[in-house]
Amino acid sequence: MGLYEFLYPDKARVRRLEREVAGLRADAASDDADEIRDRLRRQWEEKHLPKPGTDPAEKVALLEQRCASLDLIVEALLEELEARGGISRDELKKRMHEIDARDGKVDGRKSV
Repeated sequence: MGLYEFLYPDKARVRRLEREVAGLRADAASDDADEIRDRLRRQWEEKHLPKPGTDPAEKVALLEQRCASLDLIVEALLEELEARGGISRDELKKRMHEIDARDGKVDGRKSV
């Protein structure tokens, strides 16, 4: 026991408790930081890593299904436009070429 603690036991106790509280706060902040880091890592992994059970073959099958669906939608829209006299296939091809050339290269697709 030091002289300060002997002369001012209540103040010494307050100081000791303040140090203890400061240590607990530091531990709590560290725990919060660990929780935040873990949560952010989980969110990143969910967004960027493949999900368990999803192999490339499943992804390819899903993309093929989506492409087939879009192909059907486009064909239906084009036939409806032609039936209503809105646009012919040649006019559509011309417009597609114009849109394709907007990005500086004619490659049969729209740049994203």
